[in-house]
Amino acid sequence: MLRAVTPILRIFDEAEAREFYVDFPGFQVGDIDAYHAELASKQYGYARPDIGDTPRDSRDMSVKDPFGNRLTFTNAIGT
Repeated sequence: MLRAVTPILRIFDEAEAREFYVDFPGFQVGDIDAYHAELASKQYGYARPDIGDTPRDSRDMSVKDPFGNRLTFTNAIGT
């Protein structure tokens, strides 16, 4: 059973990474559609979150960080 996740992401500028990861996403995901709307309203540079249903019965929201890493958040669609 997975107990913790530690992502390893490449960065090139520590200040820019802090701005993106601390100020932009917030990482308090409950309702993925509301989270998408919140991120989209921030109009952070070129980070434009994308959202949609997948063939795997999930709803995914993805956004790229300033260094090209893609972050994807997934919610199961009602079963």
